[in-house]
Amino acid sequence: MNTAKRILLTSLVAVAAIATRAQATIDLKGCVRTLVSHSAPVRVHLSVNGVETPLPVYGNGGFKVTVREGQIVVIRATCDGFISKEVAINTENASLEKERRKVKFEVELEAQDSLGFRRYIYPVGQISFDRGTGRLLVQHNKTLFRDEQPLVARTP
Repeated sequence: MNTAKRILLTSLVAVAAIATRAQATIDLKGCVRTLVSHSAPVRVHLSVNGVETPLPVYGNGGFKVTVREGQIVVIRATCDGFISKEVAINTENASLEKERRKVKFEVELEAQDSLGFRRYIYPVGQISFDRGTGRLLVQHNKTLFRDEQPLVARTP
């Protein structure tokens, strides 16, 4: 095989590998729970590149969505009478372990105070994937604010 054919074959293999990697997807499966047995329906929104889309939510607060690797998405969970929470997910490096990745998580909403002035510094959770291994990384931020005065959330 001459050099030109080798270069062409190597290029085609590289393009195929890049195309396969670009098509990698991440299945996000979540559940939003409130700390009250009877509450209004939970709402979940997905934000990709600043465009927010409502997601279908099952009666138990569960939802599913598939995103492409390389996207940074934000999932916002809300419910009347509860403090909204956001989870940021950076899907870069998610396919280093697998071509189709599945991530499951829960979001627990807490009741809002009677004045409705409490809010979290967004996002309360960050999910990402290690650059070298694709290992799942999770960070939490539980700092609450009320009228610009910080409150520290208690850990149960």
